[in-house]
Amino acid sequence: MKKILMSFCILSLLFGCSQPSHEKKEVVTEEKQEVQNNDKKTVTQNHTTVNNKKDTEIKKDKKVKNQQKTQDTKKTTEPKKGVKKESKKQDKKEEKKEQKKEEKQYCSLTVSCSSLINHKDLLESNYQIPSQGLIYSQQVQIEEGDSVLSILRKSGLRVDASGGYVKGIDNLYEFDCGNESGWTYSVNGRKLSVGASQYKVKKNDKIKWMYTVKRNEW
Repeated sequence: MKKILMSFCILSLLFGCSQPSHEKKEVVTEEKQEVQNNDKKTVTQNHTTVNNKKDTEIKKDKKVKNQQKTQDTKKTTEPKKGVKKESKKQDKKEEKKEQKKEEKQYCSLTVSCSSLINHKDLLESNYQIPSQGLIYSQQVQIEEGDSVLSILRKSGLRVDASGGYVKGIDNLYEFDCGNESGWTYSVNGRKLSVGASQYKVKKNDKIKWMYTVKRNEW
């Protein structure tokens, strides 16, 4: 019996000692797994943070590039101050020119042969003298570059002229009423010595063509 008890005690001691060592191994392995898992988590977190940093840097680069593009476009599109002033001056000049074009300008035109009334006996042609010798009297629109001769042609009357010298108006010609008879003109009451094609008509000018029988008659 003593031998049996002794062997039993020995076995129990052996088994009792072996159990805690096995449990310790299991605990160590679990701790290692936890550490490894934690390491993996930290690695993944580090990767995500790095990726996030890269994304933010890329976004910042894009923003900077976009800002530079917008600044460049502003520089190219926005004119300088001096250019703006010059463009404004040009626009004003063009507006003034357009306004002048839009504003219609007129002059008065009168064509008369009233001197024939007192010299009917000298008239060699079959010209019919109108009432009071007034052939034409109206306002005529002036266009740029109009002369006394071009305004006369705008009246619609028949005009026979060579250069700036007028020979006949409304079928009434020079020398039809004597050797000194013919056409002469005045502007604003003044007789001009230049040809009718040379004087440039201005706004509100009063042009009068007069048929004279004698040179100093008018």
